[in-house]
Amino acid sequence: MIPRNTVDSITNTARIDEVVGDFVVLKKRGVNLMACCPFHGEKSPSFSVSVTKGIYKCFGCGRAGNAINFVMEHESMSYVEALRYLAKKYNIEVVEENINIEEAKAQNTERDSVFIALNFAAKYFHSQLFESEEGKNIGLSYFKERGFRDETIEKFQLGYSLENRTSFYNNALKNGLTEEFILKAGLISKLDNGEVMDRYRGRVTFPIYNLSGKIIAFAGRILKTNDKVAKYVNSPETLVYHKSEHLYGLHLAKIAIKKNDLVYLVEGYTDVITLVQSGVENVVASSGTSLTEGQIRLVTRFTKNITVLYDGDAAGIKAALRGIDMLLAEGMNVKVVLFPDNDDPDSYCRKVGGTAFEEYIANNAKDFILFKSELLLDEVKQDVAQRSNAIHSIVESISKIPDPITRSLYATESSKILLVDEQLILTEISKQRGVRTREQIQRVDVQLQQAQQILNEVAKDQNQEKAKSDFETGVMRMLLKYGAKPYSDDITVAQHVVHDIAENEFQLENEAYHKLLDVYRTHIEEKEFDAEFFFKSEDPIISKTSIDLIYDFDKHNASSNWQLKHDIAVPNPEDNYKLSIDKVYSQFKIFQIGKLYKEIINEFEALKVDESITPEERIHKENELMHMQMKVKAMERSLSEVTGTVIPR
Repeated sequence: MIPRNTVDSITNTARIDEVVGDFVVLKKRGVNLMACCPFHGEKSPSFSVSVTKGIYKCFGCGRAGNAINFVMEHESMSYVEALRYLAKKYNIEVVEENINIEEAKAQNTERDSVFIALNFAAKYFHSQLFESEEGKNIGLSYFKERGFRDETIEKFQLGYSLENRTSFYNNALKNGLTEEFILKAGLISKLDNGEVMDRYRGRVTFPIYNLSGKIIAFAGRILKTNDKVAKYVNSPETLVYHKSEHLYGLHLAKIAIKKNDLVYLVEGYTDVITLVQSGVENVVASSGTSLTEGQIRLVTRFTKNITVLYDGDAAGIKAALRGIDMLLAEGMNVKVVLFPDNDDPDSYCRKVGGTAFEEYIANNAKDFILFKSELLLDEVKQDVAQRSNAIHSIVESISKIPDPITRSLYATESSKILLVDEQLILTEISKQRGVRTREQIQRVDVQLQQAQQILNEVAKDQNQEKAKSDFETGVMRMLLKYGAKPYSDDITVAQHVVHDIAENEFQLENEAYHKLLDVYRTHIEEKEFDAEFFFKSEDPIISKTSIDLIYDFDKHNASSNWQLKHDIAVPNPEDNYKLSIDKVYSQFKIFQIGKLYKEIINEFEALKVDESITPEERIHKENELMHMQMKVKAMERSLSEVTGTVIPR
């Protein structure tokens, strides 16, 4: 358990822009920072970060929170895990208070247990390189032959799994891990007869990390020549690993990618390791799998510029072509480099060194249209039919580009290279995009019809619920914004509002608002609250709700530039906060009183037809309802005297 003073130190030190900036590129817009949301796919930024408030909110998907919430959601961490992550980032020592071991085990979630198993495996495999004769003779020798230095082996936590079928498994059991979670982590295989085998036995191991630097999977390469088994064995899909959503080396490369505004994409693990060791740090690998949309979107958080580095053989060229269209569709600026003499990035970098390697890329990187045109047209020579197919393929690639200006520029350029009239290319591009648009419309049309039916069914209920929500939202927004300010000489705004709600027994129907109000009720006499107290709450519902309310408040207020731009005086809500509170709270009370009247009338009507109660019980119940009616009338008179408002019934 992390002590309270350490938690406070972490929350006070962690800067929201620095934490979020580790995962996306933030750009200044007004007083806030903006980015494309890391929680849902989008091409236009709707993710806002307020440095002064220490909070974020996405206006697209609605996610909101503070630095801790961001790490929890983005990295699927528990609250304590997120605190440890931030403590490590800011070099804050965490000395956890002693807790019962069994209690700690019970608190571990399934994901936690999988991470524990993976972390243990990485340490075990790494130790075998240096502590076992087999590891030194086979694994370490292989890495040394590839030119990897000790510090590089340490940096990437490279390892070796002994050839014995259950060496790792038995060691893991001895150290307290269970078979269930070793299996769920993808570290062992289980046959139909119940026999267990180490998945990576007899292989060098490459740990795969997520964006925050946690080990989520492994790849194992066999070193012996054996045509009956695959050269590489990769982790299966697990609770923490989905191969289509991760890129090898990105946890190390993200800072260099942002700095250079460029990423190099390679195929293999050793390509990344060799380049990083040579000083080329802005490099990631697709890990031998076909490039996916999820992987591309991961990169677009840090840069729009990508140079694809693939082998110069036929397989490498085909791989480059397959990935180009997907990169273009995500709005990336794509260049391609092929290496001479059938070299790959690893072998060429080892041959010439890091500086010469980057010089070669700078001099030989080709824009995708030039690369594809030269490649395809050289293959078809003078064959008219094949040339036509090649041109259609090139134009199809251009049609994938989402930005119309960029498409137009490429159409002009390609017309010169392909010796085809520009207008013909533009027409073909429009046709290609039109085909895709029609297909997309057909795919979603049924979904839209179904959604419309649902909307029609709930429209009436929505309008009624919205009215309730608007009144409650207004009060809670004002409470968060001005709760710590004085309402009179001896009470704050929060004390005035919270006490009045309690005295009149008003009920909030929004569960999140109800939780916020409970926090006020618990602590209202102890201290004054500001919104930041709620932003830092350990309860994600309280944190997110308070951030939503404050962001909406700021969004609905006029810009401070309005007066300068239009020479019109803009009233400052801060100057008249009591007037604002009284107005909003009066509207809330009017709604609450009207609601109470309806409830009393409904209960009277129900009482008339209830044959299950005795005459004495009926009289007693009627007296209670009349007493409630008198109380509500008194509330109505008091409010009408203040506001001059007639309560609708």
